[in-house]
Order: sequence, then C-alpha cells, then structure tokens
Amino acid sequence: MHFKCLLCTVLLLLSLVCKGEDIFVPIDEQTIEETDSMNQASPANPANLTSLTNVTTPAKVPSVLSPRDSLRKDSVVLPTTLSSMLKQYSRNKYGSTLVQEDDTLVVLKPRPLLAVAENFGLNALVLGWDYYIQNRDYARISKNVLEHNFHTGLVWDNDSFSGNQFSHPFHGSMFYNTARENGLTFWQSIPFPVAGSLSWEFFCETNEPAVNDVLSTGIGGVLLGEVCHRVSDLILDETAWGVERMVREVFGNLINPVRGVKRLVRGQWWRRSTSRGKEEPDVPVDIRLGTGCRYVSSKSRFRNGMNVPYIYFDMTYNDRFDNSGHDPFDWFKIKMLFNFSSKQSTVGDFDIRGRLANILLHSKNEFWKFDLGLYQLLKYVETYPTGEDNGTHAGPLATQREFNQNVSDFPVISEAVSVGGGAYSEYDYKHLRLNNDLIVAGVILGGQRSDYYPCRSYNFSHGFSVRNDFETTLYNRLTIGDDFYYARFFTFGKYNSEELRFRLDNGMRVSTPGDTGQSSIVVNRLYVITEFIKGVNLKFEGVLHYRHTNYKDYPSVSGRSYELNIGLVCKL
Repeated sequence: MHFKCLLCTVLLLLSLVCKGEDIFVPIDEQTIEETDSMNQASPANPANLTSLTNVTTPAKVPSVLSPRDSLRKDSVVLPTTLSSMLKQYSRNKYGSTLVQEDDTLVVLKPRPLLAVAENFGLNALVLGWDYYIQNRDYARISKNVLEHNFHTGLVWDNDSFSGNQFSHPFHGSMFYNTARENGLTFWQSIPFPVAGSLSWEFFCETNEPAVNDVLSTGIGGVLLGEVCHRVSDLILDETAWGVERMVREVFGNLINPVRGVKRLVRGQWWRRSTSRGKEEPDVPVDIRLGTGCRYVSSKSRFRNGMNVPYIYFDMTYNDRFDNSGHDPFDWFKIKMLFNFSSKQSTVGDFDIRGRLANILLHSKNEFWKFDLGLYQLLKYVETYPTGEDNGTHAGPLATQREFNQNVSDFPVISEAVSVGGGAYSEYDYKHLRLNNDLIVAGVILGGQRSDYYPCRSYNFSHGFSVRNDFETTLYNRLTIGDDFYYARFFTFGKYNSEELRFRLDNGMRVSTPGDTGQSSIVVNRLYVITEFIKGVNLKFEGVLHYRHTNYKDYPSVSGRSYELNIGLVCKL
C-alpha cells in the first residue's frame, strides 16, 4: 500500500521518457489563429479563458504578505475573476459539477461502475507490484491469511507516526479520486476511500487489519482527495504548449496521480485544445512561498538548540466571502513546512482546513463580514529531539526513563480525522484590517507523543481541539498575528502496565491505542511580517509548544519546547 504513489509516479514519468520532446502535438495554424482571435478581450469575452499564463494582475498589490489576507480585488486570479463568470454557469443534474455555455468546463459523465473497478483495481495493481517486483513478505496472501484476517478483525497497529498519520490519508486520496475523476460528486465519492482501505486491509496484506488505517485512509483521504482534485485542476491547462505544458502536466498529475493516469490513457497529456479542460470553475488563489531557518530548543530555552533550514508553503483557495455557491471545499487553506536537515523530519508541519458548508453574514456598513462554517481538518506536527534532549533529565524524568525511552519535550501532534464548526470575522476599513478565525473540532482519530508505550513513540487519541488565529494589518505594510492551538486528547488503553509487560515478555500480540491517560496540548505562534524589499517580506516568528499528560499507570509528564524562526516570504 505504501507504494501507490511511487507506482503511479513511475508510470507518469515513463510516459514522458518514451515520448520525448514530441510528446505535445501541435494543432494546425488555422486553429491556433482562430483560438487567438477568440481569446482577445472584447465586450463579449472580457477575459481570456484559454491560457493560465494570462492572469489578471492588480493595479496595486499590498506590500505586506498577510498569511490570511482575504482574496479581494488585489489578488491574482487564475485566470479570471469568478464574479465575471457566474452568469455563464448553470448547475447540471449531476450535482456539484458546473457546466459553462462555451464548454470551458468539462462535465464528466458519472461512471460509478468504472469507479468501483478502478478502486479495487488500484489495490490489485499495487499488490501485484509488491508481490512480483518487490517480493514483499506482507504481499504473500493465502487462504489461511484471509481466514486469519477475518477471524482477528480490526486491531491497532504499531507502524510509524508518519506512516499512519501522514501517508495513509494520501493513499486514501487516490481511492477517493477514482470516483471523483469518473464524474461522481464530493458526497458520492466518500465511500470509495473507505471501501478501498477495507479491501486492502483484509485482502491485500498479511498484516492484521488496522482500525486506525481504515479511519485515516478512509476519512482523511476524503479531505486530501478533494484538495488534490482541485489543486491539480488549477495547474492543468490543455491550451498550454512546450515547456510550460510539460511542467503543468508533470506537477498537476503528480498531485493527482489517478487523474494523471486517466489523462495518459486518453492521450490528454500531449493533446492541445482550444479549451483548457477544466473540471472546476476558475477561482482566485493566494499562494505564498517562504524560506528561512528555525531554531528549535527545549529545556534550555534558546541555548544549545538546533538550526533547521526550511521551506514554507501557504495557499488559500477562493475568496472566503464568495457567495456563488456552497459546494464542499469551495474554500480551503493549506499550510506546509518542510525541513532540510537529516536530523529532523522532512514534514515538520502540515495543516489543512476545508469548508464543507457555510453561512455568510454582513454588517450594514459592509466593514464587518462573518462566515459561519462546518470544516474538515487535518493536522500533522513532528519535531525530532535535539542533542540537548537526549534523555538525561533530572528529577522525575530520570524515573520515567526506567519505563521507556520516549520522553521528549518536542511535539508530536496529529488530527487525521477531525470535523468541527467555526466562525470567521473580518473588519476592513481604510488603513486597518482585522480578522479572526475560530474553529472548534471533534477529533475522531488523533495522535500525540507517548512517554511509556514500548511499541511506538505515540498514542492514538480522541478528543477535541480549538484553533484561534488572529491577525491585524496596518497600512498594508505591517502585519502582526497570533495562531493559538489547544487540544484535549484522551487515550483508552486495553492493558495496564503489568499485563502489557506480560504480553511483551511472552511474545503475545499487542493491540491497543496506547497507554491510558489524558493530555493537554498548547501551541502558540506569534509572528510579525514587514516589508523587506519590493515583493518580498521579512517574517519573524516565535513558537511555544507545551504538553502535559496524566497517565493512569505511570507518573505524569510535562514537556515544553520553543522555536525562533526568521525567513523571507513572497507572494506568487
């Protein structure tokens, strides 16, 4: 299962290598001239609809790159403002898919049976790869294995934190897109990652079926699947040509491999068209890219820590106050931080919040705006211990080390399956802009650091979380913000300390979410953004991570770590 992404990527890249430079076939000159004439701005066609390179650039762009700046008239639109297109759209009988009168949008005919075949065929393809090519032991399926899987039922596995809480939702996104790319709507596609995960767990590996895999793959895959579907749709453009077309095809199809393989089979990788081949309407997007250095430290605060270079990516999809429709994920936000250090996890921070439904409210003077919404969320935070956090703790921590080697001040946090409600408010008047984003979510499957459980470094947990992000911008030149996160997680273990030791000493199977206990987790991120040079801003950031866990069978543990970050941010 862990080779789905690799396999689809290899297929896509092989197609490029085999076709070489002739992969994109030009259309005749007459068609090109007709296309260019059709794309010229006119009263009947006020916006160029065929080339993603023809973006509407604002006359005045704020110099401060506010991370939560609403996508107003000064935002770059790819390639037209949504408001100029609304009258041309009409809803079809299939639900959320929009069709345009001039056929700019592609309406896929629903093919549920084909989606089912591709869903299970994906598992069969990967199982064959694992068995015949990679010779994996877990791929040696037999009648006895199937009987054992069904007799045992769902268990809690002991795989790595990144594998369970980060990789599995991405695997689920491909199951989800076997339905989405066959014309099914968001709601109709939800059962597919669940079915794909269950079929893999019971029929495609010798490892016992894991309930945590089904949840993170089946439900987390819905969120990532819809995000990948929409982001790839932004990138792909069948009117592009040459190097630009190749870059769009590679990146767009890597983000959504299922769509990439289907486009390859249909010949859409190299076919040039007068239509851009979009499946979703054009929306404004706000993309910010940054780089810098993180200084992470624990008990010594800002001494003897670790310097970690990073790249930061922030994307906001659509204007939050666009009232053209209320389709799921018509607005979402992505934040990603990647570390460039062999001593740290590659993915340091990954956060997505996607809006499922909402109600918009406005004040009479239009200065205040409110958005009440229902959201699906995904969160992943992992920081490895630094050299100073090597287990030589004084006092109670030294006693805790007698039980296990997992004690660390650095954060391990995840929300693989999380849904909640939120209220976003915004005030914009003259030189002052304020916004506040509050979301309270129930966490069906989460994770946080374990201090004693010997089979993995984290506990599976359930509970709730609170996010509150506040930001103020003055004169479009100075932004000050604070992102606050609080989680209350509960772990209900199956074994007490004596029974766990007995099972481990006698080689018995261990299946439990972790050690019974409850944790309080706080993350507070304070930042300042100011103009550095034209188009580039300087960002200073301080972060506090705090965790306190009360265990039923072990002493309580508290951990605290700090970050100081400095970097450059630009708006793409």
